[in-house]
Amino acid sequence: MGVQQWLRLPWRRRAFAADPDEALFARLFRRLILWYMSLLAILVLALGLGIGTTVPWILFVSSEHGLAGQVAQLAATWRAAPSGEVCPLALPAHGYMLACYNARGQLVKSFGVGSGNEAHFLDNSLALAALHDGSTAQDALDETGSGKVTFDFVFLGSARPDIVRQAMVVRGPNHAEVLGVVQLGTTPAETLARRAVIVNIFFAAIFMGLFLCTPLGGWYLARNALRPLRLAFQRQRDFIANVSHELRTPLSLLRANADVLLRGRTRLAEEDAELLEDISTEAVYMDKLTSNMLLLAQMDAGQLHLEQEVLSLAEVAQGVVRRAQSLAAQAQIALDCQEEEAAHVLSDRVLLEQATLILLDNALKYNQPGGKVSVRTFREDGRACLRVSDTGIGIAPEEMARLGERFYRVDKARAREAGGHGLGLSIARGIAAVHYGSLALTSEPGKGTTATLSLPLVER
Repeated sequence: MGVQQWLRLPWRRRAFAADPDEALFARLFRRLILWYMSLLAILVLALGLGIGTTVPWILFVSSEHGLAGQVAQLAATWRAAPSGEVCPLALPAHGYMLACYNARGQLVKSFGVGSGNEAHFLDNSLALAALHDGSTAQDALDETGSGKVTFDFVFLGSARPDIVRQAMVVRGPNHAEVLGVVQLGTTPAETLARRAVIVNIFFAAIFMGLFLCTPLGGWYLARNALRPLRLAFQRQRDFIANVSHELRTPLSLLRANADVLLRGRTRLAEEDAELLEDISTEAVYMDKLTSNMLLLAQMDAGQLHLEQEVLSLAEVAQGVVRRAQSLAAQAQIALDCQEEEAAHVLSDRVLLEQATLILLDNALKYNQPGGKVSVRTFREDGRACLRVSDTGIGIAPEEMARLGERFYRVDKARAREAGGHGLGLSIARGIAAVHYGSLALTSEPGKGTTATLSLPLVER
């Protein structure tokens, strides 16, 4: 199968949105969620970068402070020992290494020092530095034991100290005599364990931030951002409903008065009679528009009264087709109706006929002379279906996204001439919805459009 043939398959055609208004809010909601999620993700990653660069430094500083306190206690213990006793100390805790040096920087004793990398701890360079300064010294060795590690700017384990050391000169009671140097450091295993904790916490925080907090935060922010828009939209609908209700009476009076005057048109000038005819025509148009708007408002508010009865979908379709035969003949369009399977529905007859007439009227209106419109009733997946297909001009894919929006018309130039308001599909969709059904449209430019009204099936 070629690419062009695959693109023409039915599932590649754009489908009519079940509820364009809700679809609009859904699209906007999804876009807001994506925007907010992207923003929050950037903030989480920026925060993670900051944490990844600062926490290792903070850990290093905290390790230095911890070593400083323990080295001071060890030096005090050595200082308080009896004269001549060298390095009377013990390891303060697990995960540390301890070494004692004499006043010349030579190793005297060591505690907890193993082989391998831990042997780097015994290098006396730090003890000599402490003796030279006469106080304390500290450094951090890398895995080779030869390089010094700095913490100016690191990210997690990019600069990894293997051993953190601190040395302090131990002086006698009179602070004049140097007894030696005490040196304390962390083992490579302890340093690695601390670093692993940091890495685990970091990635756990990033995971929670990106995959939990970011989606929830985006959803929450998007929902709150849409609240004012939904409120304004609802107020607009309420306003249209109120205006439609208030306009019905004066429009009816206007039309009635114009008709009364036209009865005596023989007493009127020809120009005046033509003006009255225009007034009556426009009053009819506006009255139909306000009736449709009021019907939509009742659907939105859930106040539409239904006179339900079990109806044969084929009989309803055939009745509407009979009423439209003369219109089809004038447009030179072949119109036929077939019942493929018996299908009954629980529906309001007037509303069901109105929805069917809307679909049929659109099929005739946007067809071409010599074209064809077919109406089929059948069952599908436990539903009663009415399908109206035409061989008309079709609908462009970019128009399908907005098809069904109120007052939106694909061909604006022809719609008013043909008496359209841009509300027909909205009404048909609403009628389907109040009957717990759906309306779906598929179309291909130049080949026609198919509308399928699906309703719950009633077995008889």
